Amino acid sequence: MSEYNPFQEIERAIAQMSEQFGMGLGEIPVDVIEVDDQFEVRADLPGVDPDEVEVSLHDGHQLSIEVEHEAYLESDDGRYVRRERHHDAVSRTVSLPAPVEEDSASATYSDGVLTVTLDKRTTTEDSTDIPVN
Repeated sequence: MSEYNPFQEIERAIAQMSEQFGMGLGEIPVDVIEVDDQFEVRADLPGVDPDEVEVSLHDGHQLSIEVEHEAYLESDDGRYVRRERHHDAVSRTVSLPAPVEEDSASATYSDGVLTVTLDKRTTTEDSTDIPVN
Protein backbone atom coordinates (compact mmCIF):
# COMPACT_ATOMS: atom_id res chain seq x y z
CA MET A 1 0.00 0.00 0.00
CA SER A 2 1.41 3.41 -0.98
CA GLU A 3 1.50 6.50 1.24
CA TYR A 4 -1.19 9.10 0.73
CA ASN A 5 0.15 12.24 -0.96
CA PRO A 6 -2.25 15.18 -0.38
CA PHE A 7 -0.60 17.19 -3.17
CA GLN A 8 -1.15 14.48 -5.78
CA GLU A 9 -4.80 15.49 -6.18
CA ILE A 10 -3.84 19.16 -6.57
CA GLU A 11 -1.17 18.32 -9.15
CA ARG A 12 -3.69 16.23 -11.10
CA ALA A 13 -6.20 19.12 -11.08
CA ILE A 14 -3.55 21.58 -12.28
CA ALA A 15 -2.52 19.20 -15.08
CA GLN A 16 -6.16 18.87 -16.19
CA MET A 17 -6.66 22.65 -16.21
CA SER A 18 -3.40 23.15 -18.12
CA GLU A 19 -4.54 20.67 -20.73
CA GLN A 20 -7.99 22.26 -20.99
CA PHE A 21 -6.78 25.86 -21.27
CA GLY A 22 -3.67 25.16 -23.35
CA MET A 23 -1.04 26.51 -20.97
CA GLY A 24 0.62 25.45 -17.76
CA LEU A 25 1.06 27.19 -14.47
CA GLY A 26 3.66 29.94 -14.79
CA GLU A 27 3.62 30.11 -18.59
CA ILE A 28 3.53 33.38 -20.49
CA PRO A 29 0.16 33.98 -22.21
CA VAL A 30 0.58 35.03 -25.86
CA ASP A 31 -1.51 36.02 -28.87
CA VAL A 32 -0.22 35.47 -32.42
CA ILE A 33 -1.85 37.75 -34.99
CA GLU A 34 -1.33 37.50 -38.75
CA VAL A 35 -1.60 40.84 -40.56
CA ASP A 36 -0.87 40.80 -44.31
CA ASP A 37 2.82 39.85 -44.63
CA GLN A 38 3.63 39.98 -40.89
CA PHE A 39 3.06 38.17 -37.63
CA GLU A 40 2.59 40.10 -34.42
CA VAL A 41 3.13 38.26 -31.15
CA ARG A 42 1.81 39.89 -27.98
CA ALA A 43 2.80 38.57 -24.57
CA ASP A 44 1.47 39.72 -21.20
CA LEU A 45 4.40 40.48 -18.86
CA PRO A 46 2.98 42.75 -16.13
CA GLY A 47 5.42 44.20 -13.63
CA VAL A 48 8.49 43.14 -15.60
CA ASP A 49 11.37 45.45 -16.48
CA PRO A 50 12.31 45.30 -20.21
CA ASP A 51 15.90 44.48 -19.17
CA GLU A 52 14.60 41.21 -17.66
CA VAL A 53 13.19 40.04 -21.03
CA GLU A 54 15.08 38.04 -23.67
CA VAL A 55 13.51 37.37 -27.05
CA SER A 56 15.07 35.11 -29.66
CA LEU A 57 14.15 33.41 -32.90
CA HIS A 58 15.18 29.84 -33.75
CA ASP A 59 14.96 27.93 -37.02
CA GLY A 60 13.16 30.87 -38.63
CA HIS A 61 9.80 30.09 -37.01
CA GLN A 62 10.30 29.38 -33.27
CA LEU A 63 9.96 32.53 -31.14
CA SER A 64 11.26 32.22 -27.56
CA ILE A 65 10.47 34.65 -24.76
CA GLU A 66 12.39 34.30 -21.49
CA VAL A 67 11.89 36.40 -18.36
CA GLU A 68 13.92 36.38 -15.18
CA HIS A 69 12.18 38.67 -12.69
CA GLU A 70 13.00 39.62 -9.12
CA ALA A 71 9.93 40.78 -7.23
CA TYR A 72 11.82 41.99 -4.18
CA LEU A 73 14.71 44.11 -3.02
CA GLU A 74 17.06 43.18 -0.22
CA SER A 75 16.44 45.08 3.01
CA ASP A 76 19.09 46.25 5.45
CA ASP A 77 16.43 47.61 7.84
CA GLY A 78 15.84 44.34 9.71
CA ARG A 79 15.11 40.68 9.28
CA TYR A 80 12.22 39.28 7.31
CA VAL A 81 9.39 37.84 9.37
CA ARG A 82 7.46 36.88 6.22
CA ARG A 83 8.71 36.95 2.64
CA GLU A 84 6.26 36.20 -0.17
CA ARG A 85 7.73 38.18 -3.07
CA HIS A 86 10.19 36.06 -4.95
CA HIS A 87 12.43 35.47 -7.93
CA ASP A 88 10.67 34.10 -11.03
CA ALA A 89 12.01 32.64 -14.25
CA VAL A 90 9.50 31.79 -16.97
CA SER A 91 9.76 31.11 -20.65
CA ARG A 92 7.56 30.38 -23.62
CA THR A 93 8.35 29.19 -27.13
CA VAL A 94 5.77 29.75 -29.84
CA SER A 95 5.79 28.05 -33.23
CA LEU A 96 4.86 30.55 -35.91
CA PRO A 97 2.72 29.30 -38.82
CA ALA A 98 5.38 30.28 -41.40
CA PRO A 99 9.09 31.22 -41.46
CA VAL A 100 9.90 34.86 -40.73
CA GLU A 101 12.60 37.36 -41.73
CA GLU A 102 15.01 37.55 -38.79
CA ASP A 103 16.74 40.81 -39.75
CA SER A 104 13.54 42.88 -39.72
CA ALA A 105 12.19 41.54 -36.41
CA SER A 106 11.47 44.14 -33.73
CA ALA A 107 10.19 44.08 -30.16
CA THR A 108 8.66 46.75 -27.94
CA TYR A 109 7.43 46.68 -24.34
CA SER A 110 4.71 49.02 -23.12
CA ASP A 111 2.21 48.86 -20.25
CA GLY A 112 3.13 45.27 -19.37
CA VAL A 113 2.74 43.94 -22.92
CA LEU A 114 5.63 42.73 -25.09
CA THR A 115 4.90 43.09 -28.81
CA VAL A 116 7.16 41.32 -31.32
CA THR A 117 6.67 42.13 -35.02
CA LEU A 118 8.03 39.67 -37.59
CA ASP A 119 7.93 39.86 -41.40
CA LYS A 120 7.07 36.60 -43.18
CA ARG A 121 9.63 34.96 -45.47
CA THR A 122 10.10 31.77 -47.45
CA THR A 123 13.53 30.50 -46.28
CA THR A 124 14.95 29.70 -42.80
CA GLU A 125 18.32 30.33 -41.11
CA ASP A 126 19.91 29.89 -37.66
CA SER A 127 18.66 31.63 -34.49
CA THR A 128 18.79 35.41 -33.99
CA ASP A 129 18.45 37.54 -30.83
CA ILE A 130 15.85 40.32 -30.98
CA PRO A 131 16.55 43.42 -28.85
CA VAL A 132 13.65 44.64 -26.68
CA ASN A 133 13.11 48.42 -26.82
